[in-house]
Formats: sequence, structure tokens, C-alpha cells
Amino acid sequence: MLFFVPALAVRYAGNFGTPALPAAAGAATGCLTVLCFTDPYYEAALLRAAVVALGTTGAVCALLDASRKPLDALS
Repeated sequence: MLFFVPALAVRYAGNFGTPALPAAAGAATGCLTVLCFTDPYYEAALLRAAVVALGTTGAVCALLDASRKPLDALS
């Protein structure tokens, strides 16, 4: 699990990839999760939002990877 968070930052850095779209999608779903689901403890809501945001970010990154041409096709 500790591998995935730095891997996303390295792969989708400012000079490579498209960092704005996954970041915006992750932040939006995290905010919606906090607003739509109430918990007696705010820590539980923040944990749920973090899990949903990370999952959404990973899914958007996977979709962006699938939509790109392979590197060997570019040469």
C-alpha cells in the first residue's frame, strides 16, 4: 500500500502525465463523500473520504493510461 501513493506522484508529476484531472476527480469525490455520509466521529468520515478519493484517483489514472498510445507505437 505504501508503494502506490509515491508511485502516483512520480508517474503523474507536473512534467509528465496529466495531474490536474486525477487530482480534481479525487478531491471532488472525497468532498462529496464527506457531505453525503454522516458519521458520529469525524475521523471516520475523513477516513472514508480518503479511501474514496484515493480509489477515484487510481481509477482515473488507469483510464488515462488506457486511453494513451503505447510507447512502442510512437516510434
